[in-house]
Amino acid sequence: MDPATPLGRAAFLERQDDRRVLVLGATGFIGGRLVEALAQRTKARIRVLVRDLSRLAEVARHQVEIMQGDVGDHAALARSMTDCDLVFNCTLGTGTIEALKMAGEGALDGKIIVDLSNPLDFSKGVPPSLF
Repeated sequence: MDPATPLGRAAFLERQDDRRVLVLGATGFIGGRLVEALAQRTKARIRVLVRDLSRLAEVARHQVEIMQGDVGDHAALARSMTDCDLVFNCTLGTGTIEALKMAGEGALDGKIIVDLSNPLDFSKGVPPSLF
C-alpha cells in the first residue's frame, strides 16, 4: 500500500502494534507528532530518548517510557535501543545515523531504522506523511 495515502498510513501504523518503538527527537516538532500518532493509533510500546527533560510536556501526555540521554552518547543510545524493534530518527543534524551505527556491537541487529531527520530535503523526492 502507498504510505502517502490515508489507507496506507493507517496500514503502516497498524503494523506497529505490539512492537517496542524508540523515537529519537521526540521533543521536537516532527518527533512529537510521531509519538502522538503512535500513542493514539497503535498499541506500540513507545520509548523516547531525550536530552532535556524540561521539554517533555507534550510527550509526557502519552504513555511512553522516558530515558534521559543524548544521541551523541553511544552508551546511552545503545541502552535506549535495547529490546526495540524499530527506531525513528527525528533529530536534527547529520550525525545521528552515524551515532546509531557506532552505538555498539550488535546494537542495530534486527532493528528497522526510519530516518525522518530531514523531511524538507526534497532532493530524494517528497517523503510520505505518517500523520
